[in-house]
Amino acid sequence: MTSTAKPIILLALAQAPAHGYELLERLTSGEGMDADPGFLYRTLRKLEEEGAVRSSWDTGGSGPARRVYALADLGGERLHTWAAHLRGTRARLDRFLTDYTSHAECCGEPMPHPMGGCCEPTPGHHHGSSCCATDVGIGFRRRLVSGEDKIAKLEAYLADLPAETKAVQDKLTALRKAE
Repeated sequence: MTSTAKPIILLALAQAPAHGYELLERLTSGEGMDADPGFLYRTLRKLEEEGAVRSSWDTGGSGPARRVYALADLGGERLHTWAAHLRGTRARLDRFLTDYTSHAECCGEPMPHPMGGCCEPTPGHHHGSSCCATDVGIGFRRRLVSGEDKIAKLEAYLADLPAETKAVQDKLTALRKAE
């Protein structure tokens, strides 16, 4: 089970009280989780100690008595808190995945770049990468956007590169003149 085990267990108990084995079955079939029984029972005990879950013994029916777990009031409050937290996390992940997808579509196989932006591996060049678009030479294909901030970042980056970047510096000069 994952770090989201507690809210998943709380939600399952909010849907219906259950004994441990029944809960394990519901989690592994309905949620598609790979739940370890020992982990589940330890988590249930912890949730009970915290006051989020309560349990009682079911002595009816054939066979040994079974402990039935139900959501306590505090568990309902925590479930709402978890849901709000997970909504925020999902929104951040959605933004990340949208940005990443745009990056990957732009650049193919992305990798970090000191200036930010789109990069893909190019062996033999500074930090092993080249960046999207333009025909600057030396494997440096970056989508340059007009604006002083981009030019300033590029100038700062170029100041740290070896002398072989003369072609890039010439391209920068041409871009400045074009603005």
